[in-house]
Amino acid sequence: MRQGRFPAFALLAILGSPPLSAVEVRVADTAITAALKRDVFRDAGKYHLIPAGSCAYSFLENPSVAIQGDRVAVRAHLSSRAAVSIGGDCVGPAESFDVTVSGRPTVSGSRLSVVDLRIDEPGGSVNSLISAVLLPALANALTIDVEAALRRNTATGPFALTVNRVALSNLRTEGNALVVAVDGAVQLK
Repeated sequence: MRQGRFPAFALLAILGSPPLSAVEVRVADTAITAALKRDVFRDAGKYHLIPAGSCAYSFLENPSVAIQGDRVAVRAHLSSRAAVSIGGDCVGPAESFDVTVSGRPTVSGSRLSVVDLRIDEPGGSVNSLISAVLLPALANALTIDVEAALRRNTATGPFALTVNRVALSNLRTEGNALVVAVDGAVQLK
């Protein structure tokens, strides 16, 4: 069986069984880290906060996710430079340090997102400087429409699988995982 594919016999078993109100899905922090690396940190393992110029750049790399109480924490290495070219040389400050941002996971319809974002590390005066760029970018990066993702990734095989509806509810953290109830409707042709 190929990883990431839903076997047809399992779907037939689900369709032939009594109706379920929802299925509980556990998403481990390692799965969230892998998804971030695959879907967000796509440019040679980097997520650009501002487009790279000849002397200016700002990007995150090496992300890791941890579930901490009722929050999802993302730690990554931030590299930034705000310089200008003077006589062919880049003149201006450069910064490089680890940053941890955390937020409260929430669901609405088929969307899973992280709200109430805050910078937990490094702390101090640098937070006000980076929060204007970092927090909005991460809020967008940490939002997924599960229904749209399922529609893009339906398995190929002898059946045509159509995702008609997905609704998420009852989100909670449990150990190192997010746990969410998934209700939906799919169609096989």
